[in-house]
Amino acid sequence: GRLTSTGALQLNAGLVNNSDAGRIASAMPLTAVVTGLNQT
Repeated sequence: GRLTSTGALQLNAGLVNNSDAGRIASAMPLTAVVTGLNQT
């Protein structure tokens, strides 16, 4: 999946699955608080 922001982005989550060509992007500051991140 994709998560894109043209402004500031704050992501608070447990497990984030960013696999299979996933993308997290922000044109402005991005703050992420996660307990797990899968990017494989």
